[in-house]
Amino acid sequence: MTLLEAFRALGLVAEPTQRALYESACERLYAELQDLVRPLRLTSPDEGPEDICHRVFLRLVQSRPRSGRTGDPADDQQVRAYLAVAVRNAVRDLHRRGRRRPGCPEAPAALPPNLEDELIATEEREACTRALAAAEHLLFEVIVPEMASDGEAGARTAKTIRLLRDIRDRRQRMADIVQEEANPEASEDGYRRARNRLDQRFSRALRRLYAEIERRRERAAVSADQAVVLHRLASSLRLRGASEER
Repeated sequence: MTLLEAFRALGLVAEPTQRALYESACERLYAELQDLVRPLRLTSPDEGPEDICHRVFLRLVQSRPRSGRTGDPADDQQVRAYLAVAVRNAVRDLHRRGRRRPGCPEAPAALPPNLEDELIATEEREACTRALAAAEHLLFEVIVPEMASDGEAGARTAKTIRLLRDIRDRRQRMADIVQEEANPEASEDGYRRARNRLDQRFSRALRRLYAEIERRRERAAVSADQAVVLHRLASSLRLRGASEER
């Protein structure tokens, strides 16, 4: 079950026919909350990580998310970010209540620097993850298909970029691709020439991809921030020495 499916399943009425799905959704979301809370060094003597998880989860159940409701997360990354913000708010609420206990100053103080830094870092990591996921979608579901529609050269470039993604994600091995390019009977020199041809093909495709990203930035089809992330993704497609052989 994906996080998005679990999030939306909380909106189901827990009837007998839906109870198994509902309980699976609860388990999936609670496990995600535990992963988010575990790294935090909480300072309250009254509540620990499980208390924070329980508090956030209870609020989540009470809000009963529903599919298609405006403002609700639309994918797994957005659900994870939603939960990270909920955890951050719960920790800060806990700290404020602690500062109001007898013997504590009435005005709530800021969170301890180490905990505040951890919460900010968690939020920044989630924002970065969301930006990368959005850029990956834009690159491979919009930009590359549009490049593929630009004649035979564009189709070859798009095919090469997708091949580089497969190598990056370890769905294909470079050694197998070189062998196919050289043919099974090739000599050592034949393999070397095949590898050189592939390297040149990959370099041309990446240059065209960088140029396309810049063209879109100049036309304001993507923002400057989006262009930075797209360039980072394009760089992730570069071969990294011996690691791509495996």
